[in-house]
Amino acid sequence: MLNARTDAHLVGGAREPAEVLAETIACGRAYLDAGASCVFVPGRLDALTITELGVAFGPGKLSVLAMPGTPPPGELAALGADRVS
Repeated sequence: MLNARTDAHLVGGAREPAEVLAETIACGRAYLDAGASCVFVPGRLDALTITELGVAFGPGKLSVLAMPGTPPPGELAALGADRVS
């Protein structure tokens, strides 16, 4: 399994959330197109963002980091997260 990582949400900076999400999706799709098994998106992600990433990457392709502010583990699979670190 090749788990590709994109840090756009981790380092976000002063950019608009939509810009960070677009960068994350573009990088993640490029990794998947290059043969990655899934995309790891560390950082504080809300439920809507996790759902959008899950849809963008497809079933079985999203890995997230559980941290304060992240939805509880029991909700992550329903939102689209397939792996949780």
